[in-house]
Amino acid sequence: MAAGAQGVVLAGTGNGSVHQDLVAAAKEAVAQGVRVVRASRCQLGGVVGGVVGDSQSGLPSSAELTAPQARVQLLLDLVVIP
Repeated sequence: MAAGAQGVVLAGTGNGSVHQDLVAAAKEAVAQGVRVVRASRCQLGGVVGGVVGDSQSGLPSSAELTAPQARVQLLLDLVVIP
């Protein structure tokens, strides 16, 4: 975040699962105004658990988007909704 990131996509395993330390770092980034989205590294899989957040991490998910698609969506969101 020190480099000035405006958004981050966390590409987790399976259903977008990430280690609790990474969740804590992501929440810290959110507190600093960085947009964080949780996605899955699975080639054909999205994240089941809702767009708003989930009980595992409390971070918004990419829903049916893969991690690369979520990155593009986040870039577009950052351009359109600064």
